[in-house]
Amino acid sequence: MLPTVLKLVGDCEDRVVLDVGCGDGFFTVPLAGLNARRVYGIDNSQAQLALAAKVSRHPRIEYILKDVFVDNLPSADVIVIPFVTNYARTTPILRQLFRQLYTSLSEGGKVILLVDLPNDTNLKRFGAMKYVPGGSVDEGVLRITLYNEEEEICTLSAVYYTADTIEKQLREVGFPEVQWHRPIVSEEGLSLFGEEFWKDYINNPELGYLTARK
Repeated sequence: MLPTVLKLVGDCEDRVVLDVGCGDGFFTVPLAGLNARRVYGIDNSQAQLALAAKVSRHPRIEYILKDVFVDNLPSADVIVIPFVTNYARTTPILRQLFRQLYTSLSEGGKVILLVDLPNDTNLKRFGAMKYVPGGSVDEGVLRITLYNEEEEICTLSAVYYTADTIEKQLREVGFPEVQWHRPIVSEEGLSLFGEEFWKDYINNPELGYLTARK
């Protein structure tokens, strides 16, 4: 995920960046390395923020406890929001989430979203199996089972939305430019596993990358 996200973010010299749903800071520190003036890691879990502050320190990072579905966000030039979309329980809540992002962004700013889009492809070798028990309809239950190779780690419950619905809601809150992107693989990943291993990840991904520019 990281090579694709960093490419979509681009150079952040003298810009303010939000990492919404930052967890333990997986994306936060690399974002600070893109010359950002300030990076805010935002999460609704105090335990996750405490872990992030312990293991993901950087002088330009500040971690903040906020619920993006309720609380106003700091003003920003770039927002990275991985997986949070799939925790909006209803379409109106999804639209309100996108409205929060739009309001936070400066003019010309952009948001980079990662969303789960299961398509009945077995991509377990990349670390997850995703399925929608009731069929691919908006607001359906989304099950995500995480793996470390063959070892099952846990199963998460989220909410499914179609790509069309996500794009429609982004446009309806005011984003005039919405674009989906193919994932990329780092040179290290290609060297370790070869191009054939990554073919489905690139051509038939279950993880959607999109940008919306204000």
